[in-house]
Amino acid sequence: MNAYLITDDTIRMTIITKCDYYPNLTISIGQHTSALLKLEPVEPCESRWDAIRSCTYAGYIGSTTLPKEALGEAIRGKATMFISYVNESHSRNGLRPIDSRASSGRQPPHRLAVCVAPIAQFSSWPLLARFFEWIGHLQFYEFAQMWIAHGATKFYLPVQSITPEVDAMLRIYENDPKISIERMQWGLLPSSKSTSDEENPNNQLLRSELTLAINDCVLRARGRAEYVSLLDLDEIIVIRNNLTLLQNLDSAIIDDRNVAVFIFRSSFGTFDVRYPLDLIAFFLYLGKCPSYSTPGLSVCTRERSECISGCFLVTKEVDGSYPP
Repeated sequence: MNAYLITDDTIRMTIITKCDYYPNLTISIGQHTSALLKLEPVEPCESRWDAIRSCTYAGYIGSTTLPKEALGEAIRGKATMFISYVNESHSRNGLRPIDSRASSGRQPPHRLAVCVAPIAQFSSWPLLARFFEWIGHLQFYEFAQMWIAHGATKFYLPVQSITPEVDAMLRIYENDPKISIERMQWGLLPSSKSTSDEENPNNQLLRSELTLAINDCVLRARGRAEYVSLLDLDEIIVIRNNLTLLQNLDSAIIDDRNVAVFIFRSSFGTFDVRYPLDLIAFFLYLGKCPSYSTPGLSVCTRERSECISGCFLVTKEVDGSYPP
C-alpha cells in the first residue's frame, strides 16, 4: 500500500484487499486520527470475466483528511503516519507519505514521464535498450532515441522480479544524468510457506493488479510531470507529422483546455528483416501502417486525470471524486 498527499489536508491511499471487502481503516498522526478511509474499487470485481473468477483480490483507492499541520510534519519526517483498523490502534502499520501535491503556479520538474506495467519474471534485457532508445543508424554507431527523444525525462518502473542482466542494464540508464529512473517495488503479497496455492493471494490477483499499478504510478507522478504516458515496455509511438510528441500534445491542449487523457490508436504489422538495409524500409513501412480504433497506449495530463481503468479514463473530476 502507498499513501499520497494530494492536497494540504487530503491523503489518498492505494491498497490491495479482497473483492467487495471494505475494511474500517483510519490513518493517524500523533494525536490526530482521520475519519474512515473511503475505499472505491479501481475496477469492479463483477467486470472480470468467468475465466478469472478465481481472482478474488483487487485494487482499491481511498481518501481521507487530516489537519494539514500534522500531514506537513509527516511529509517532513518529523512525525510518523500509521494505518490501522478502527479500535485496533495497537495493531498498526507505519506509512511513508509521498508528496504528490500539484500547483497551477508551479511548473513540474519534468514535462513527460513514463509509467510502465509491472515488470515480473522479466529477462529480456535487450528490450530495455529499444524502450529507452532504439538504434536508428545503419552501422549502429549512433542512436536515434525513442522515449528519450520524445522528451521523457522521468521513468517509473514497478518491479516485481527481474534477472541480474536486466538489473545491470537498468543501472546503465539510472546513471544517465539527463534522465531520472525510479524503481517502485511492486512485490508479492506476504504469505506463509504453509499457504496452499489455492489460498495464496498472489495467485488470486489479475496480472499483478495492473490497473492499480497504473493508478499508483499516476499518483506518484502527480505534481512531478506535465504529461504521463502509460504503456508496456514493447510499445512505441510513431509521429506522422513534423512535430514532436510534446508539440502535438501541447497543440491539442491549446485547442481544448479540458483535455485529460490522450488515447493513441494501436496498429499491428509484420515485416521480414533479413539484411541491415531492410531496417530503413521497415521504418518507412511503419509510417504507412493503418491505425485502428482498438485501445492503445495513453498519455494523461496532470491534475485532470484521477482514476484510470486499463488505458481508458474513468473520471476527469478534479475534486477527487470517483465514479460510483
